[in-house]
Amino acid sequence: MRTFVAFPVSEPLLSYVKNIQEELKRRGVKGKWVPPINQHLTVLFLGDQEKEQINELGRHLQHVRHQHSAFDMRPAAVSTLGRPPRVVHLSWDKSSREQFALLGETVKQAVRRVGMKVEQKVMDREVLPHVTLLRFRHRKEAHVLRHLGDLGKDGFHWHEPLPEPDFSTVRFQNLCIYASILHPEGPEYQKLDSVKLPAPQ
Repeated sequence: MRTFVAFPVSEPLLSYVKNIQEELKRRGVKGKWVPPINQHLTVLFLGDQEKEQINELGRHLQHVRHQHSAFDMRPAAVSTLGRPPRVVHLSWDKSSREQFALLGETVKQAVRRVGMKVEQKVMDREVLPHVTLLRFRHRKEAHVLRHLGDLGKDGFHWHEPLPEPDFSTVRFQNLCIYASILHPEGPEYQKLDSVKLPAPQ
């Protein structure tokens, strides 16, 4: 079963994501759009795992609430991942994502205790928060970005600025394990387990 650990996306972030997707479509961007019902903030992709290990990881994650509290992050910019770009995503301000990074490392520790076999490159890379807006299915789809902005070392810079959010921060509190069920029309994400982090002191 293909699984991942993530936070669900709710309002007002969800409306902002939908607005950005509509604006990008208006500018001629095409690709595999992530529908609102599937929006999430990825913590760690686990890959194919057995149900027993998933259940055990869920039990371990219940202890996370004793180590971490809910946290707020500030949205930074709509940018891309990969060279050439493979994904358009919403990134988060570096100064506000320290708690997310610490939580990501705790999740990795739980994965190791359970004995899950997760790709080493996934376990080794820095946990960076992002909300995926769309994925390009092939390089030609990404070519439109050449006319819309420039890809620099620090991200993608749009010639015409995208709308700014009307909120300053987003709180993330419900940490979930999801299964990705593949269908011909696209994946369906099913919540398998969750833990509610306590409010920050």
